Amino acid sequence: LERFVTEAFQLAVGERLQDPQEVATGEKPSSSADDSARVPPPAVDFRSALDISSDILRRLQLPFECSITHGWIAAATRTFATSASEANTITDVQLDFVIDWVLRCLVEHAIK
Repeated sequence: LERFVTEAFQLAVGERLQDPQEVATGEKPSSSADDSARVPPPAVDFRSALDISSDILRRLQLPFECSITHGWIAAATRTFATSASEANTITDVQLDFVIDWVLRCLVEHAIK
């Protein structure tokens, strides 16, 4: 599972970096020494997190409903994101948390 998540995350980050629109709207580097030392960690947007989560559930051959799963992903994201911009910047650690949350919810949903 960890390999699936890491692989999907790296592919999504690579696609995001190659997207000319992302490059055009990305943050401009600052000339300050403090700012240049703080390189933002690789991240994916919320839509990519949805796609990655659904793809992982399919690869694990787990039955799920997209609309319910999307709600679980949104709920997991609300635990660490307080704004839309934070929800659109999901790191690998946060994505692991989201996937774990979805799997737990899926188990609870199957038990009910």
